[in-house]
Amino acid sequence: MDSLKKKQGLGWLLAGSALVVLAIVPCGCAKSQKSETAKEDAAQAEPGSNVASKGTAAGAAVQSQPGGEGSVPAGAAESPPPPSTQSPEEILQAMVEAYRKADSYADNGKIIIRGMFNDQPVQSQMDYVTAWERPNKLRLICYEGSLVSDGEQVLAAVRTLPNQVLRLPAPAEWTLTGLMQDTVLANGLMQGPTQGFSLVPPPLVLLLAKEPLKTLLYQAGPPELLPPGTLGTFTCDRIRVTRPDGNAVFWIDRQEHLLVRLEYPIEQIRRAMGAGRMRDFVIYAEFVGAGLNVTVDPAAFKFEVPTDAKIVDELRPHGYQYLGKQPEPFEFVDAQGQPLDLPRLAGKPAVLEFWAKNDPYSQYPLKQIQTLLPEYRDRVQFWAVNVDHVTEGLDSRAVTNEELQGLLKAWQVDIPLARDPKNDAERCFSAVYRPRGGTVPSMVVLGPDGTVQTYHLGSVQDLAERLGSTLDKILSCVDLAQEEKNGFQKMKDELGRLIQEAESNGLYTFPVEEIVGKASVQAAPVSQPERHRLTQVFRCEALKSPGNLLVFDSAGDGSNTADSRILAVEDANTATEIGWDGGIVARYVLKPTPPDLVDFLRTARDAAGKRLFAAWGMGGRQLLVFDETFQPVLRFPP
Repeated sequence: MDSLKKKQGLGWLLAGSALVVLAIVPCGCAKSQKSETAKEDAAQAEPGSNVASKGTAAGAAVQSQPGGEGSVPAGAAESPPPPSTQSPEEILQAMVEAYRKADSYADNGKIIIRGMFNDQPVQSQMDYVTAWERPNKLRLICYEGSLVSDGEQVLAAVRTLPNQVLRLPAPAEWTLTGLMQDTVLANGLMQGPTQGFSLVPPPLVLLLAKEPLKTLLYQAGPPELLPPGTLGTFTCDRIRVTRPDGNAVFWIDRQEHLLVRLEYPIEQIRRAMGAGRMRDFVIYAEFVGAGLNVTVDPAAFKFEVPTDAKIVDELRPHGYQYLGKQPEPFEFVDAQGQPLDLPRLAGKPAVLEFWAKNDPYSQYPLKQIQTLLPEYRDRVQFWAVNVDHVTEGLDSRAVTNEELQGLLKAWQVDIPLARDPKNDAERCFSAVYRPRGGTVPSMVVLGPDGTVQTYHLGSVQDLAERLGSTLDKILSCVDLAQEEKNGFQKMKDELGRLIQEAESNGLYTFPVEEIVGKASVQAAPVSQPERHRLTQVFRCEALKSPGNLLVFDSAGDGSNTADSRILAVEDANTATEIGWDGGIVARYVLKPTPPDLVDFLRTARDAAGKRLFAAWGMGGRQLLVFDETFQPVLRFPP
């Protein structure tokens, strides 16, 4: 469990647009993309995954061969397909009827993201696989989650929980809400850029929902028939619907009424990412090898449980089992060979950051923790616990203290080094390094009494800020472990409520007014914080598109809080100073290089005592530095 980042939190359910930042990975080379409008209006297929012949699905739900050689642009055919003789409403209804009558279905689906972000080509591909047989066989691989039902039992896992496998009895028949009974699994299956369209892959909506078009056409205007196109052997009618979050385009096979491709609306994502940052951007699902009433490869309904996995009846965040308890007795050693155990750590909070030399993600959290040492070193113990081999093994060589200390020095990290000669990191904290499926980096924060207060797996961008808040709470005697447990229970209760509302409305998408508007949530009575009091100082309504705030002491030594200044990011390109009366003091235009924007401001003094300001944007290409009068000092890189 993690107070720093709710990795399986409802934020994924209610703010899906933010996920695209994670899904977009710069690549060295990508084919140029047509604009969305031009692509929709032309009868050409964009290169995608291999599309198998209609009606075949042997092994389709098991293996996939991504690439572009299977898609055939319409222009490559001897003659373009003739226009449809049916209305878009009739085509959509024929698709619904085909799935409703089906006894089986299989595809090898992929979610594909392509385009330009900050003038860099980006491309990402994620599994979106469905195989199904009446009444209760199912294979679903979707984003972080995977689920397999052989008709007798359900086995499921989430990629971020490598040592847990969920086992439940198979239902008599599958429903959409039946997929969401486990909170962590539900989040794993839904935490992707398409959750605002449907919570599960559209083929499952078509197969299991009573009124699938209520979800697939949610808030859409009248459907519009586009010129037909071809994908491999499929001749497709293309139907565009306009929604508040953009246009969606359905590619529906004329012969068997299969949904072969779905282009997702991206306007909500574009707005969230900032104007000018995204160009020629597309997100679409390619339902490779899709087939109705096919013989599905029996291997599709088999789940291979890892030998080191724990079978559970409920998935819980990694480290949840340790919260509020003292760990089993452990003995690390410091760089001088002295024991590091619970008695030595007693009396102060302790931050144990588990890391490995060859783990590419270990450096960042250590550097983030390093920034907190000046403020907390006297009140909190910090240890960089390395999990590499101390002695030679059959399959690995020993890593020396000198190697590790040299590496920490190169990273500009002076957190004390600890070693793990007895493999206690894995035994007592489930922290182990493996090239695939490991659980480092991970961080455990112990209270003064030695109980685990938080457990954080992985790394987050604002780790230092969140860890600082965590330490402040522990130093103020807050029972953070209980807060974590209560938070997980609230998350489960909220998901249960949302799923119940989704089922009663027959609408399987978040967020939706039909669900949120009818929710039985009522505001709690007004209350004051137990340890602090909030007093409104001023109200400012003169800012255009206000963003993040920066509050700092003019003197820089904290001697006179009355001289504190307030800066706000305005319109993503200006630093605006606000007076304590709420009035505008000054505006400083920062002029970021397009398409960069400004999201953040920070300030510090250099060695000579001169104040400097730094400005940058999320995903931006440059860091801007200004002097105390906001005159440019440098742009990095130039």
